[in-house]
Amino acid sequence: MTDGQNANAVSGNTNASYYSGIGYIWQNRIGITSGSSTQRRDALDSRLTTLCANMKAQNIVIYTVRVEVNDANYQVLRNCASSPDKFYDVQSASQLNSVFNAIAGSIQNLRISH
Repeated sequence: MTDGQNANAVSGNTNASYYSGIGYIWQNRIGITSGSSTQRRDALDSRLTTLCANMKAQNIVIYTVRVEVNDANYQVLRNCASSPDKFYDVQSASQLNSVFNAIAGSIQNLRISH
């Protein structure tokens, strides 16, 4: 569950970014040590795409939930989901209960294959 906005803001401070879950941009945790907001988003999107592909290769079922975003940039999260029906675009927090109930019902129907 995320807003789907892979962002690492460019900052004028000595770290060239704000501290976040990936640290500072210069720490090279997303494969680049500087760049524009677009370049940073693209690097984050690329890492998420790789992560999702690796999880799918291990037969992990992925549900993605994008919350309260009005832009059209949802392809990375939609493609991350194991199938289109496992992607949820939630426009209001009031929808979350029904979405999580749907996911819970779907999980109950999963079959473990060995």
